[in-house]
Formats: sequence, structure tokens, C-alpha cells
Amino acid sequence: MDMKRIAFILFSVCIGYICFCLTENKDNCRKISNKCCFVNNSKATCKCLRYIPFLNESVLTLELRWCYLPHITRQTFQNISSNKIIHLAFKKYNSIRTISTDAFSDFKYLKTLEVSCEKQLDVLHFKSSLKSLNVLLFKKLFLKRNGWTSLPDNLFAYLAGFNLSVLSLEENGFEIMNASIFKPMSGLRKFVCKKCSITYLNANGLKTVESIDFTNNNIIEVPDFCDATGKHSLAPMLKYLTLSKNTIRLILPNSFKCLQSLETLVLDGNIMKELTKNGFSTLPSLIRLSINNIPRLKRIRMKAFNSTSLRILQFRQNGFRFDNDNTYHFRDLFINTYNLRKLDLSKNYLPHKKQHVLGIISPLKKLRKLYMETTGLAEIPEGLFQNMPFLQELTLIGNKIARWHPSTFANMTNLRKLHLDGNLIHIINKTSFPRMLLNKLEIFEISNNPFWCTCDQRWFLDMLRSTNITKKIRNWPKFYSCAYPENLKNSLLDSYRPTDAECEINYFTSIIIIAVCSVLIFVFFSAFILYRCHINIKNLLYFARVHHRIKKGYLKLMSCNDFDFDAFVVYCDSDRQWVHNDLIKRLEGNELKICIHHRDFQIGEPIINNIEKFMNKSWKIIVVMSNDFAKSEWCQWEVNLALERRRRQGMNALVLIMYRQIDSKHMTSGLRTLLNTTPHLIFTEDFGEGMFWNAVLNGINKSLMLPPTAIL
Repeated sequence: MDMKRIAFILFSVCIGYICFCLTENKDNCRKISNKCCFVNNSKATCKCLRYIPFLNESVLTLELRWCYLPHITRQTFQNISSNKIIHLAFKKYNSIRTISTDAFSDFKYLKTLEVSCEKQLDVLHFKSSLKSLNVLLFKKLFLKRNGWTSLPDNLFAYLAGFNLSVLSLEENGFEIMNASIFKPMSGLRKFVCKKCSITYLNANGLKTVESIDFTNNNIIEVPDFCDATGKHSLAPMLKYLTLSKNTIRLILPNSFKCLQSLETLVLDGNIMKELTKNGFSTLPSLIRLSINNIPRLKRIRMKAFNSTSLRILQFRQNGFRFDNDNTYHFRDLFINTYNLRKLDLSKNYLPHKKQHVLGIISPLKKLRKLYMETTGLAEIPEGLFQNMPFLQELTLIGNKIARWHPSTFANMTNLRKLHLDGNLIHIINKTSFPRMLLNKLEIFEISNNPFWCTCDQRWFLDMLRSTNITKKIRNWPKFYSCAYPENLKNSLLDSYRPTDAECEINYFTSIIIIAVCSVLIFVFFSAFILYRCHINIKNLLYFARVHHRIKKGYLKLMSCNDFDFDAFVVYCDSDRQWVHNDLIKRLEGNELKICIHHRDFQIGEPIINNIEKFMNKSWKIIVVMSNDFAKSEWCQWEVNLALERRRRQGMNALVLIMYRQIDSKHMTSGLRTLLNTTPHLIFTEDFGEGMFWNAVLNGINKSLMLPPTAIL
């Protein structure tokens, strides 16, 4: 049942479309009166007629729309045979089926012929009618939207010897375009085939063509304009080539190698993902390059725009990220494009760092026009425009610019148009723009910025009111409003007129606010530093007090006379790597002799005896504490021995190191007693590490029975 219903709907749609096509002329003619309209007595547009009426002798252009003229013959034009018609156009749906061989014989002055939207016209019938055209004057032929899918090889045979300069085949359906059919037309200069569904072009036959427009086709690769040898061009005179809105995926260094005369290349709206190095360097005459609206473009190779002849580069609305990880290599992007006069980088993403923006654009010292609209630019690199002495027009619309260095616009003697509208500009003061620049500008656009209506804005407002600069400022005062303070929000900037008294009060208030804010900021940062660096500060105090005690005369006891080792290390096995690789190496590197159980204990002796024996042989005991240390029962036994040593020789007999903080749930009574009665050092990396190691060495070398130096 569903399939039958779908089939019925499709059948109804087809019947409706056929009826629409058959009655289209009648429906249009019901809405449009059957008559001819005249423009300046030289142009006539006739609609919904079944014949061509008499026209004034002054009529030189005739357009026919929605007329019923199925068979065009010489007799069809009998009423205007004496007119000197120059332009004849069958513009829309005139129901033409055939055109006779002699149809245009009476048009002695005809220069332009258009036959468009004639779906019923057979191209072979049209071919014979070309024989009746005037060889000497005929210049332009337009054959648009006729539904043709192929063209006979000898279609233009009758135009041999003609000076036909323009041929348009727009919106037909040619998948393959064989240009050899144009060979009879030795004077052809411009060929247009937009929306023709072309996938492949045979360029043999374009010898005299100077302009080709292939917008909106299905071309996958750049057409080959080289002959079979690859050395000679099939289009040696081609100057303008547009391949916009095709499906070109890749530009290779040899894609345009046989177009020595090409001056303008338009590649907008294709699907390239990458621009390769030297992709346009084989075009010695290239002046203008347009690569706009390429949303899939993700990569631009270094020197992709290499061309010393290039004057205009339009790289607009691609959403390309110059701010990605490869920002550094973009510094050479325009290094060999130094003759550029006009550059448009609008609606891409420029780097966030000023030096990267400067690196990309600074080689372009001959620029006249620079467009960087909506690029995310937050800061103008200092000195950027001083490298462009010839700059005449600068557009920075829709960015995030709030301020700039006072020298940014200095010495720009040739600048005449400056667009800064839609940014984040709050204040314009005396240092924002040189007075000479403001006087020379012809267009000065800074509308739609969030201006502050404060006393800092007085200079700008006074300058506007005392000069005629407002004549150069577009949209003044309509799009210049206050964004701050709240009570003036959305009011016109022009209406803000502060008094001297108000500004003096605001001046002293500002000083007080700045002073208070400065104190608060200082307190905040001081507290922040104390919080983040308290461990390092404690170690520093410990180190300072040790030195202070030494200066007062407390000399360290030399360990070499009474002890075999400078220090005995107590640690748990999980901390072995740090103890062996960092602690012991560091201490032994300072000529200290360290006792560790796996190297110095006597084999065969009980472990308890070894520990007690070698602790007594050691000048100091180093205890390396951590969470795992606190959980080890064996380490707790060693802690008890260390406590006993402390009771006998004092706190200086131990060097306690907190390698990793101990959780409260693992803290034992012995450890708590040890930490509460004996100074300890906290290991820290980076900034305080050097201070930590100095404190460890001083702790080992410090004499016994000294007064306490720190409780950390």
C-alpha cells in the first residue's frame, strides 16, 4: 500500500511539472501585460507576444521574454527589418524550436545575440542560423540555460573569419568541454561557462582566448593548458582564469606551468586542504590571486605564495588558523612576495603574539592596502606600519583592539582610510593618533566601540568639536555611544560634556582608588607567596640561624677523630631510589662518608646488632621520613633508637628529613615525639632545592650539644 502511494505521488509530481512547463508562458503572461516597454527610446523589451511589432527607428536593443515564437525565420523580423538593431536577445522562454538558416539576414548591424532558456531548441537547428550573421560586426554570442548536454564538433564552423570576442554557454550541461570546437573563431577573447557541470577540459582551441570563467563546475584538477610535449601553451594569451566553486583538491607546483601570460587567478570556494610550496611560482605574470572561502584549508606550506610579480592577494573568509602550533614557520610566508600592493587576510585567525604577526606581515613593505577584518587581533605590533611607508588604506574592523602604543600610527604620511570600527576601544586621547594623520585622513571609521564617557575622553571630544574631522568620521554621532559608566550607558558620546569641576573631583578620586587597589594587590600577592613558598621560607630561616650560631663561636666537631662515618641513614625500602640516587650521591660528593646497611653492615651479624653498632660509629643519624616510613614497623624500631640517641646527645645528633608528608592516620607516637622535639627539613624541588641541600650539609657538620637553632 505504501509503495503504491509513493508511486502515485511521484506520478502526480511529474504530471504537474509537465503542465507547469507547458503553461509557463501563459501564467507569466497573465501577470504581465502584452506590450513592449521602452527605455530611453533605444531599448525595447517585449513580453508575451506572438509576433514582433513595429518599433521606433531609434530602438537599437530588443529583448523578447515569454513570447510564443516557435519558428524563427527571416519573416519573423519583417516589421523591424529596417531598424538598426545592434543587440538582439531571446531572454526567457519564447518557446523556440527552430531557427532558419536566413533568420538574421536583415540584421546588418547586429553585434550581440542571446538565445537563452530555450529548452526546446535543438542545437543543430541553431547551428545553421549562424550562417546569416554579419561577419564584420558580430562580436558577442550568449547561449545560456538551453539545457544542452553536448555540442557538435562543427557548431561554430560558420563563424570562421568572424571577430567574435565573447562566447557564453552558462548553465548548460557539458561534462566534457572540448575547446577544439572554438578553433574557427580566430578572434575569441572571452569564454564563459558557469554552472556547466564541467569535469574535464580539453584546452586545445583556446589559442586566442584571454579570459575564461569556469565558476561553479565540477572540475577536480586544474585543467592542463600544455600541449602534448609539455613545453608549449594551448592558451598562450590567457590573462584571466577563474575556477571558483569547483572541487579542486590540490594545487601542485606545476599546475599552472603553461600559463605564462596569466595575470588573474581566482580559486574561491574550492575544497583544498593544503597549499603547497611554490604552487604559483610558475606564473611569471601573475598580478592578482584570489583564494577565498576555503573552509577546509588546514595547512599552508612555507613560501606557498612565492611570486615576485604578485600585486594583489585576497585570502579572505577561510577561517585559517595562523595561530596554531606552526605559527613560527609562517614568518617566511610572504618573504618572496615582497611586491604585494594589496593584501586581504580578513576572517582568518591571526597569531595571538605580536611578534608572530609582525613576522608574517613585516616583509610586505610596499603594501598600499591592508585588510585584517575579524582576525581576532588583540594588539597591534609596535613598528608594524612603520615598515609600510606607502600604506593608503588600513582596515581592522571587528577585532579585539583596545589600545596601542603611541608610536603605532606615527609617520604614516600616505594613509587616507582607517577603519577601526567594532573593536574594544574605550578611550581615545592625545597620544592615540598623530594630529597630522587625522588631518590627512579622508575616511576615519571608529564606530561601534564601547567608549567610556569619563574625563579621560575629553581630549577626543574637544578635538571633534573644534575641528571638521567629524565630516570624515562615518556614522557620527549615531553609532558612537557610551558603554561606561552605567548611568550613561547607551547615551550618545556626542552628548557627554563633563565640566572642569567634575573632572577635578574624578582625578583625586582616581588617585585614592589606585592607591587602595595597589595596597590590596600587594597584600594579596604577599599572602599568596607566603602560602605557596612557606616551606622554602622555613628552610631559609633554618639555614640563616645555623650560620648565625656558627658566627657566635659554636665550632663543629671534626668527625674523623672519633667516628668511622659522618652519618647513618635510616629509611624505608620504598624510598630507596631517592636515598641512593639523590641523597647519598649528593653527600658523598661533598666528601662525607655515609653508612648504609646493604653496603657497610657486617655479614653474619644479626640485623639489630648491626644497626646499633653502626649507629654508634656514625657522627649523625639521618632519618628520611615518608608515609611508607610511618607504616613500617621496622622503621619505627629505628625511630626509637634515634630517640635514644637524641636523649643522650641532643637534637643536633639527628638530621630529620621529611621526604614525603605523612598522613595523620599513619602518624605514630614515636614519630610525633621526634617531630615535636627536633627540627626537621622538608624536601622541596625547583626553587628551594639548593637551600634544602645546604641545610642538610650544615646539619651534618654542626657540632653536638648546641642550643636549638629552629623548631620547624
